[in-house]
Amino acid sequence: MYKFFGTILGFFSNICGGSYFLGLLLFAIMIKLILLPFGIKQQKNAIRQAKMKPKEEAIRKKYKGRNDQKTQQKMQNEIMEMYQAEGYNPAGGCLPMLVQLVIIMLLYQVIIYPLRHVVGMDASLVKALTDFSTAAKESGGLGTVFTGRYTEISLLGELAKLKDTALTEFVEGFKAFAEASETYSANASTFVTSLNSALAKGLPNFDLFGMENFLAGVPSFKTAFKSFAGFMLFLIPILNFGTSFASMKLTRKFTYQPMQNEQTNRSMKLMDWFGPLMSLWIAFIAPAALGLYWIFNTVFGVLQQFILYKAMPLPVFTEEDYKAAEAELKGKAPYGKEQSFAEAMPERSLYLEDFDEDEMPAPVTEEEEDDDDDGTEGHSSVIEPAKPKDSGSKKKNK
Repeated sequence: MYKFFGTILGFFSNICGGSYFLGLLLFAIMIKLILLPFGIKQQKNAIRQAKMKPKEEAIRKKYKGRNDQKTQQKMQNEIMEMYQAEGYNPAGGCLPMLVQLVIIMLLYQVIIYPLRHVVGMDASLVKALTDFSTAAKESGGLGTVFTGRYTEISLLGELAKLKDTALTEFVEGFKAFAEASETYSANASTFVTSLNSALAKGLPNFDLFGMENFLAGVPSFKTAFKSFAGFMLFLIPILNFGTSFASMKLTRKFTYQPMQNEQTNRSMKLMDWFGPLMSLWIAFIAPAALGLYWIFNTVFGVLQQFILYKAMPLPVFTEEDYKAAEAELKGKAPYGKEQSFAEAMPERSLYLEDFDEDEMPAPVTEEEEDDDDDGTEGHSSVIEPAKPKDSGSKKKNK
């Protein structure tokens, strides 16, 4: 997969005159187009879930005010049974996010090893070129000192700067170095042939807006205010955080958000911060090229979601729709094989004040409840439903 992504990224860079920046831009657009069917499926899934909103709200209303763990679990089970009966999969929207995460991980390797994955050089040739560049001049090397963790990106940046005579001198110097080296002498001619072939195809350019080798740079607090390039590098993680945070908020606006309990809402708010903070951290430790791709991907993702939202709008419900769903829930046994007390007697009120004293169900003692939890027989902890009021019959008796 590294080779596949690298080849595509190299192709886009070449058709853009060697610009790695524009290559990343086209690559991000291509990825979004490939994932578009998943986005459409995700939107359809959201519409299917949104259509169940009145029924879901009716179920939640039935359990309103009963916040004990057992009741809340029962409510969630009933909602999940409704989802299953309606053919809805709550995890159906996770696949696009997982695919995006995998692409980011693969692209990270492609970006930090561009000579291997984008240019197509063999790993042994890359090592030989690195040794030649960093070897002392007395040993036939160039004496170059690469700073930072991403040596291969820096090496590509140095090669991309070489033109005409300087490039010819580099190849001849490398040939002499490889032939004189015990490690590389056996493969010297092969290395030179592969190097000339790669150079003939063209190398991607990591420069941006006149800033030399900018896309290979890593943001740092130390260099943020020492140069314009350093400041621009520092802005990339900030832009990553800003676009990711805005994306989370806008995506919630353009997609259906089901009703959640207080604990779930707190978790969702934490996720609103976790994603942007993660992008901020990654952009601070990775080359600028990866941070820029992340920004492109986020912006295009929001644009795609907005277009799908307009083309496939979510359903809008009236008060009558919610009343109809509540009436339907009360009028028949809902989803699942087992019926709860409220499901078995849907016409009954859930509030005790609606019953007369002689209609009140007998309370269950703590001892009886404990025995029932232990699985002992002899009684049931299920409260037998009292008969609903019949105002007409009472008037006759009077």
